[in-house]
Amino acid sequence: MPTPDIDPHRIASHPATVGALGALVGLRWAPGAGWVDKLINVAGGTLLAGVCGPALAEAMRLSAAQLSVAGLVLGLFGISLADAVMRGIRALDLAKIADTWLTRR
Repeated sequence: MPTPDIDPHRIASHPATVGALGALVGLRWAPGAGWVDKLINVAGGTLLAGVCGPALAEAMRLSAAQLSVAGLVLGLFGISLADAVMRGIRALDLAKIADTWLTRR
C-alpha cells in the first residue's frame, strides 16, 4: 500500500486552517452565550475562510501569502457573521410564519 503524500506546509497554509486559527483568536472577543455557540461560530468562521478565501484570492488575484492573510481575516470576522446568522434564525418565529403561510387565502 503506497504511503499518502502529506505536505505539512500545504495543510498549514490552507485558508481553512488559517481561518480556524483566526476564529480561535477571535474567541477572545467572540459573541455567543455558551461554548456550544462559540464552537458553532468557530466552525462558521472556518467554513467562511475555507470556501470564500480561495474565491476571493482568485477574484482579486492574491498571492499565496495574501491568501493566508485573507483566510485569517475571514476566520476572525467570520465568527461574528456566524453569530449574527444564528441570532437571526433564533429570532424567526417559524410557527407564526408557517401558520400565516398555511392560512392564506
